[in-house]
Amino acid sequence: MKKRTESIMGMAFFGPALVLLTIFLFLPMILTLIFSFTDFFALNPGLTHFVGLDNYIQIFKDDVFSQAFFNTVKFVIIIVPLQGIGALVLALLINKVTHCKKYFKVAFFVPVVMSLAVVSTLWIQIYSPEGIMNAILSFFGIDAQPFINSASQALPSIAIMSAWQGMGYQMIIFLGGIQAINPALYEAAEMDHATPWQKFKDITLPELKPLCVFVLITITIGAFRMLVQPMVMTGGGPSNSTYTVVYDIYETGTVNWEIGLASTMAIVFAFFVMILTVIQTIATRDNWILTVVLLIVSLLFLFPVIWMLANSFKPDAAITADMNSMAAFIPPALNGNFFENYVSVLTNTGFVRYMCNTLFYAAILIVLGVIVNGLAGYALAKINFPFRERWLLIIMLLMIVPMETIITIHFLIIAKLGLLNTVLGYVLPMIVNPFNIFLFRQVFLGLPDDVYEAAQLDHCGPVKYFFTMVLPMSKSVVATVSVFTFLNVWNDYLWPSLVFTSSDLLTAQIGLNAITSNDNTTTGQTLAVITMVTIPVIIIYSLFSKQIVEGVISTGSKEG
Repeated sequence: MKKRTESIMGMAFFGPALVLLTIFLFLPMILTLIFSFTDFFALNPGLTHFVGLDNYIQIFKDDVFSQAFFNTVKFVIIIVPLQGIGALVLALLINKVTHCKKYFKVAFFVPVVMSLAVVSTLWIQIYSPEGIMNAILSFFGIDAQPFINSASQALPSIAIMSAWQGMGYQMIIFLGGIQAINPALYEAAEMDHATPWQKFKDITLPELKPLCVFVLITITIGAFRMLVQPMVMTGGGPSNSTYTVVYDIYETGTVNWEIGLASTMAIVFAFFVMILTVIQTIATRDNWILTVVLLIVSLLFLFPVIWMLANSFKPDAAITADMNSMAAFIPPALNGNFFENYVSVLTNTGFVRYMCNTLFYAAILIVLGVIVNGLAGYALAKINFPFRERWLLIIMLLMIVPMETIITIHFLIIAKLGLLNTVLGYVLPMIVNPFNIFLFRQVFLGLPDDVYEAAQLDHCGPVKYFFTMVLPMSKSVVATVSVFTFLNVWNDYLWPSLVFTSSDLLTAQIGLNAITSNDNTTTGQTLAVITMVTIPVIIIYSLFSKQIVEGVISTGSKEG
């Protein structure tokens, strides 16, 4: 009887997440597979026919898909070593210093909390022919470069920008791993007169091997999912040189509405990424001088952000005049027009409404996400219900599936439910998150069982126990999930661009794009908008950096 009660309780806890997983993950994946064998056209679904393997044959003969696939692989080859090695070097250097360590963690993580749409818009200005990058090259006597305006330079330019944006995340992971290494190992090596290289090769690197595999996989998956950067910066050009597989899936499914063909691309792409992930998994003393070096590196690392902030207070004429001097990184003197760009954006656009919308959506998803994912995580950690281990395996597998491959199906489901242009339609697919479920589960594993047994003696039911004791005892993971959810909603570009068309419902990222793409928007106003979108996430990270670090590291800290 007790076992049956526990099974029912487990399914009740896991049930809400399972329902959402079924509707917005399992069902879209099944439908994607089914549609891949049809010529399903969203604007005329009644004429759908079974076409067998024709779609698969067609995409492998399609020159555009082949180029998109080649571009994606090329991007991965560039960014994986660049971002991975760069993150490891930064982590090793920061671990050596004792001064300003918290500053370095924040400084190198700032680009991570900036959304890809914001970063892409910022780097369009940096890479422009009259931009700060060419001004720096000119200072060293190097001719101006076309960067994203050249078919040969566009993809490497985007890769460098993407590595800059994402490197801080992997740096935090490596830093946590390095700090967890037993100091006794290094003390023993010192007694054997080991050189720094020998200590790195024989101690640090082997101890970091599991994290290296994790970092390699996350960078690779993220690189294969590239979409926002070329969409915002180049539109896939020049000459399709930055057109990626995910971009092709997006265009085919949501612009041309050829759902059958887009589903085929998604299946091939997801299969390739999962196989590659499996292959990768199988294969794969402090001083002031160092502090000063890291300070210089961090300032160089943050130069796009510093340039953005300084020039957001200037009129366009001043931005152009200062471009070839250090004045480009210095804000103007405080006067009556100092905040003119900000005032103009706040009073002449709907930006305040877009910000309030995003905060509202984030608040809803934080509350629902903590409840749904928390209950599911607790069930997987503490309740013995049918097929628990299999559900855990499925959750872990879902963590590596690119969500972009099923976003078209999400759109069709929400459209079928009549929920387009509604808050509910935006929120529903985003409530359940396999990563957050796994994160809750890892933390809940460490909760003592005797607390629950004592609560039962006080006639405390499982639901009451979860809300009154489990969550309060797990404030760290609740804060972590809340921060991750906020950052995901704040930085989300693709899903709101599909589900919302009404300007009254737009999010900050979509509003950013709408404002900056307006011909009447000046460069200074563009930088002011980017700054206002960026500041909240920097504040959130600065306040909750400890929880974010703990959350990132804890996913691999417990077994069972």
